[in-house]
Amino acid sequence: SPGELKAQREFKMLDFNGDGKLSRSEVKLFPRLAAAFDEADTDGDGFVSYAEVRAFAAKYRAGVIASEQRHKRLQRRRHRLRRPLRQKPVREER
Repeated sequence: SPGELKAQREFKMLDFNGDGKLSRSEVKLFPRLAAAFDEADTDGDGFVSYAEVRAFAAKYRAGVIASEQRHKRLQRRRHRLRRPLRQKPVREER
């Protein structure tokens, strides 16, 4: 897919020495990547492979989507709470 091709190109661009994996020094110029390095390095070898990047990206996207869904649910609840209550018509006594 186009997204997969773009991800592969970006990975290769970051892989300065061409060894097929990213080291801390290769990602240090990218604060978001550097901050997520330990979480993405699932096998703990001190490098992040393309497979680890893909797995991390999928996990991240799933978290973002879930967060957006929670946010939308909360917005709907707040909207419902702001609506004026319907009042029953008052019957006139005779």
